[in-house]
Amino acid sequence: MSIGIAIIGSGIFAREEHLPILLNQNNQHKHPFTLKALYSRTLKSAEALLASVKTPKEAAADAVRKIDVYAEDAGEGRTYEDLLGREDVMAFVIALPIPTQPPYILRALTAGKHVLSEKPIAGDLRTAREMVSFYEALSPSPSPSQPSETNGTIQSTDENDNNDNNNNNNKKKKPLWAVAENHRFLTKYHLAATEVRKLGRVKGLRVLVRSYIGEGSKYHQTPWRRHPTHIGGFLLDGGVHIIAALRLILSATSDAITTVSGMTSLHRPHLHPMDTLDAIVRTRSGATGTISLCYGSQGGSTSLFEIVCERGVVTLDGDWVRVDGEEGVEV
Repeated sequence: MSIGIAIIGSGIFAREEHLPILLNQNNQHKHPFTLKALYSRTLKSAEALLASVKTPKEAAADAVRKIDVYAEDAGEGRTYEDLLGREDVMAFVIALPIPTQPPYILRALTAGKHVLSEKPIAGDLRTAREMVSFYEALSPSPSPSQPSETNGTIQSTDENDNNDNNNNNNKKKKPLWAVAENHRFLTKYHLAATEVRKLGRVKGLRVLVRSYIGEGSKYHQTPWRRHPTHIGGFLLDGGVHIIAALRLILSATSDAITTVSGMTSLHRPHLHPMDTLDAIVRTRSGATGTISLCYGSQGGSTSLFEIVCERGVVTLDGDWVRVDGEEGVEV
């Protein structure tokens, strides 16, 4: 049996990553993914996304023709609520703007759909924590009620989540929610983590990432990025990748950042409200270090992770991992 998938969103990542992957997958698994539906806020944007597909494979072209389009202006039976009610669509890939995404994630989970959502999951820490708490308390049995948002607090409107459906709960599994942080799957970070594990407890760290998001570039062109309502602007949008990678590396020795003190600034006006972060951090084990991120820095890109351990130093410079240990230098 195939697993029915719906893509929610029609932006850059949905167009360049999610849609091509789902249409051109090998499908050798006994339960292959089948893209059944696409939802966007407007019918025009949804249809534009499908029209952008260019594939030489006839099978993929046929798959495009079979995709059902949903939008708030697509007419009766074609709204997001209607899509949530489809039993043949079991999982949602949600790739929406940061401020828009939270209620779509929660409504899908409440309807019993598995969710792969883009990162970060919300535009502020309070909403993100409330979403995680909502998911942790979610019953395995889908409820027809929907989460609501009142005064910034996410709540469930379901009053009957206890004993009535115990038999059904035993048969149904809780939907899975995964966050699509792609940097946690890059080989270079796993290699760095492996080498850190060999060298013992982390004693210090330094992260320096500098790049330039040009005015008029494809990411800057998106209205919600040009006029951000979420905290941090491009620092949140891009910095979430860097922190995810650092967390992966530190987890090699069961360590994690627990304390942060930092300052932000703006180098390029078109990247308002801020494009630069300089922070001092402390980990659970007592290691200290610095994190410096800048997305308004012209003159070349830098991506440097330096992890000082008990028996040496691991440096990830771009795509290169250097190990300065007791046995000399290894690159």
